[in-house]
Amino acid sequence: LSSDTVCGPTVKILVKRATNLKSTSDPYADITFQNHSKKTKVNYDSKISEWNEELTFPCSSSDSMKINVKVYDREINGSDRLLAKGTGNINSSMQGHWHGIDIKLIDTQKQLTSGTIALWILVEDNDNIGRKKKEDSFEKKLEDSGANRFGIFSTATLTWEDLKVTASIDTGKGPACCRKKNDSITKKEILKGVSGICKPGTFMAIMGASGAGKTTLLNTLAKKNKDSLKESGKILINGQTVTRRMLNKITAYVQQEDFFIGTLTVEEVLMFHATLRMDPKLSDGEKKSRVKQVMKELGLTKIAKSLCGIPGGILRGISGGERKRLSVACELLMNPPLLFIDEPTSGLDSFMAMNIVRIIRKLASANRTILCTIHQPTSEVFAMFDRLYLVSEGGCAYTGTCQDGLSFFRSIGYPCPENFNPADHYIYTLAIIPGSEKECLERVASIKDQYAKSEFCKVVENDIVEVNESMEGMVEDKDLKKKRNQAGFLLQFKANFYRSAVNLVRNPGYTRIRIFQAIVLSLLGGLAYIQLDNNQESFQDKSGLLFFLTTTLTFGNVFTQTQSIPMEIPIIKREYRNGMYKTLSYFIPKVLLEMVYLLPLSVLQWLLLWALSGLRYEVDVFFVGALNSFIVGLVSVGVGYAISCLAGNVVVAGALTPLVILPFFLFGGLYQNEESTPPYFLPIKYASWFRYGFSTYLINEFKGLKIDCPGDNKETGFRNLTGCLFPTGDKVLEFYHIDDGDIWFPNTFSLLVMGVLFFAMSAFFLYRKIALRK
Repeated sequence: LSSDTVCGPTVKILVKRATNLKSTSDPYADITFQNHSKKTKVNYDSKISEWNEELTFPCSSSDSMKINVKVYDREINGSDRLLAKGTGNINSSMQGHWHGIDIKLIDTQKQLTSGTIALWILVEDNDNIGRKKKEDSFEKKLEDSGANRFGIFSTATLTWEDLKVTASIDTGKGPACCRKKNDSITKKEILKGVSGICKPGTFMAIMGASGAGKTTLLNTLAKKNKDSLKESGKILINGQTVTRRMLNKITAYVQQEDFFIGTLTVEEVLMFHATLRMDPKLSDGEKKSRVKQVMKELGLTKIAKSLCGIPGGILRGISGGERKRLSVACELLMNPPLLFIDEPTSGLDSFMAMNIVRIIRKLASANRTILCTIHQPTSEVFAMFDRLYLVSEGGCAYTGTCQDGLSFFRSIGYPCPENFNPADHYIYTLAIIPGSEKECLERVASIKDQYAKSEFCKVVENDIVEVNESMEGMVEDKDLKKKRNQAGFLLQFKANFYRSAVNLVRNPGYTRIRIFQAIVLSLLGGLAYIQLDNNQESFQDKSGLLFFLTTTLTFGNVFTQTQSIPMEIPIIKREYRNGMYKTLSYFIPKVLLEMVYLLPLSVLQWLLLWALSGLRYEVDVFFVGALNSFIVGLVSVGVGYAISCLAGNVVVAGALTPLVILPFFLFGGLYQNEESTPPYFLPIKYASWFRYGFSTYLINEFKGLKIDCPGDNKETGFRNLTGCLFPTGDKVLEFYHIDDGDIWFPNTFSLLVMGVLFFAMSAFFLYRKIALRK
């Protein structure tokens, strides 16, 4: 129905026929939409797979609409026999949700299986004419932005021909030190010359048993494979050879794993993506409108203010199904014409899986090209796909419509049993059963050979040739060379700074444990060396206390970073490869926030030790000690960053940390005399931040200090230096071979240089970790 006035909510109806249709003749559906005696009847042609219609409510929001569905079978004699019927009601309060109508069988001959006709209704709130015009204006602007970004790729037809992928596998024969080059390397062909096509408005399922090659196929088409895999064949979009730049520009890839900063809300995650991925020419208000639109489209509005959460019970957040929808929402902000989705139903129950696939199906109906891998979907989920691509042992066993798939397997002697899920039938037929490998491999090879000779395969091959020839030369070189509308460095910096700051503020456990760590270690040292006397015996205690402070500042900050940084690397890697920001625009804000965070903690640790242990109560001594504590802590944070970014995960980082720290700890100036270091260890000694930090503490405490000797008379001021080894603090510095003028140079200067170098190394390691596809 059409209406000149847009006033009430709009009803969108999708009718889809399942693949398990059983009827002797020509079934059709008579669907009646009744509202104030207005009726619309639509005959459902069995030759089409779906039918779309939009109806508009009157201006009165209280009106409801009645839906009547009747399924008939056309008999040969011209009469129509009623097979099934269903009734439902919808009203404007059902805005933003899909509603199903049950179809009940009344046919005694059971010629129609339950669920053959599925009717889904979506009610969308159009509000009023003024708001509608405003939204249309924004949509036009967003559409223009998308046109500028995608150019002629506003729709995408994806084709691939003779696609092969080979992996080099190390068999591990013999010790690595004794092998000759490549003597233990074998080649394994993962994909063996597969071809296919996926057009706009198509939702394709890539299916196969575990290890069949379906994920490799999806990653190859999306150019997400590791560099160690060797690829050959042709992949084209709209007749043009695919490059990573092209795919980054016009496609989105939804990974199987859902990685988010757990302390951010759903809306904040989407706003972060919108800020860095949408056209910079759009205002913040327009980006926020797009975020709200996507949240509404994917049913995330009710959880917009909910935290994403950290898996494992660390921080409670949204459910698994909601995380899947959020992953899809992040990619839909740019409204890409081509979407790759890896296992969207993984880890979800059947109901949540159906909801997710239904949402994706709706996205495909908006003229998007969508490919996804899926593992054994339910019959309801399977019925939502347009096309099927079956992979087995690296080859294509079938590609085409889901309905034709049943016909093909029936024609080669593997019919799907009645009332049996076709997806399960395909998986079981193509599976390699342990103990029966030979028979299974022969059956799979026979199926692939018969498909290659079938009319179904010829149709696909002709379709590929026809599409590529019709689009050849349509795309100008300048369209392919255009860069994405990436946000500038300052905007990237601002967005990352805000996100990192929110993450710190909303992570009270992290803050509390660091404060607790600083207080406990300071109290431990302060109480162990409480109110030291200024005598000959105390210099050793003071030296031990100051080295203990240097050590706690190092180990506390290094181990904290090796536990926290690796958790963010998967998120950073995904966002970097999506072109959201550069490495430095993420790294610099994180370092600056860590400096702000570290300053009060290091000063607190120094303050407690200084007050409890009886060190020199002088203002300049306190401030120099506080500054040195902050700088030593900062260098330690840089070391922790470098280890974390080099390792990439918590386990490896934990193993590397002692190997990195202990050599510098050994040559830190307390355990070995300055003149006793062997020449081959001099580089480690001069690169030890323990040495420079400890030396600065010693100079700060002992320079110009008078130390009591055993024969001193405090009343008369007489000093008996006979047998007094350290009458002044300068003698202590001489004992450690420390120049009292080293406090600023080389000590403080060297620490600052080391901090810069460690952070530079961290940025380099992080770049290699997230940018290179190993």
